[in-house]
Amino acid sequence: MAEVILDKVRKVFPGNVVAVAETSLKIEDQEFVVLVGPSGCGKTTTLRMIAGLEEITDGTISIGDKVVNDIPPKDRDIAMVFQNYALYPHKTVFQNMAFALQLRRFPKAEIKQRVHEAAKILGIEELMERRPSALSGGQRQRVAVGRAIVRQPKVFLFDEPLSNLDAKMRVEMRAELKRLHQRLKTTMVYVTHDQVEAMTLGDRVVIMEGGYIKQVGTPLEVYDFPENKFVAGFIGTPPMNFFSGNLQSQQGSLYFRKGSSMLIKLPDHYKQAMESKGPDAAVILGVRPENVLEPEKRPDLAKDTTFKARIDVIEPLGAEMILYLTAENSIFLARVDAHCRAQVGEVLSFAMHPDHMHVFDPNNGKNLTVAAAQKYLRG
Repeated sequence: MAEVILDKVRKVFPGNVVAVAETSLKIEDQEFVVLVGPSGCGKTTTLRMIAGLEEITDGTISIGDKVVNDIPPKDRDIAMVFQNYALYPHKTVFQNMAFALQLRRFPKAEIKQRVHEAAKILGIEELMERRPSALSGGQRQRVAVGRAIVRQPKVFLFDEPLSNLDAKMRVEMRAELKRLHQRLKTTMVYVTHDQVEAMTLGDRVVIMEGGYIKQVGTPLEVYDFPENKFVAGFIGTPPMNFFSGNLQSQQGSLYFRKGSSMLIKLPDHYKQAMESKGPDAAVILGVRPENVLEPEKRPDLAKDTTFKARIDVIEPLGAEMILYLTAENSIFLARVDAHCRAQVGEVLSFAMHPDHMHVFDPNNGKNLTVAAAQKYLRG
């Protein structure tokens, strides 16, 4: 077993700077888990504590069935791939990949076998005699990954390994890493600030902010059912729209009101979740750009979810376009079909999809309706 368990782990730097607050997380054997969050959220520090490159202030870390707090990095049976590939410029690709095994005094025949097996998996067999200066960025990344593969560790740790690549190469390498995980069936922990990488790579995603874990779940879970406003705004491209307003009850139904022109009926299954909120309670309504719709294309949507908005900017993206809209002094986005006949300056009607609204507490950012939405959408 190569599960990784963090039990109440903390990291405090000198000056009482808390990089990672009390954190508990279980990463299953053969699972691909991505730690994602903005700069300074504690994701890299967490990874470095797993690797043994940072000393733990409190708590325990286990790899397999062994607590590794006091075990040096070289004895933890892990392999790490960094943002900086750190290849030896004077060594060939073969020598770079073989070096760690040579230090451990593996037999030459086994070193050759492991290196060539890794090279075959990564498609770099023809590069064995080249030096790093003769490789492209993507090829260097493959060599860095190959250097980790040959060690056949219990756990792979990746620290933003694709951030130095161009956009096209990042997409290709994401697919390579996914295939690699499916083939090796080894536990992988991956750190990135790019939520697209997190969503495409991870079996589960761990969203961090300010040293705390904000939510853990599958990519679809954290996208459809964010537990708080931070996760809702961080996951998704473009990010979720937020509107500050108040609750209002009319004829047994619950509405969200903002200003004089925006009155949006909330789903009936949200009423129980809102019972603790009094009349006119301040709330934040969240809806993703793809769920801001053109009413004429969705006649099944109730008219009481529609409102008027002015189009300020149009961004064509090929198959779709992003509209920057203004309503009641709020700027928000809609993702619509590329053939939408919209013009800058026009005032048009838009609707919010009732199955994909979220209501947040403005004081603590908690999603007040996530449980009700899960129960309704999952039947």
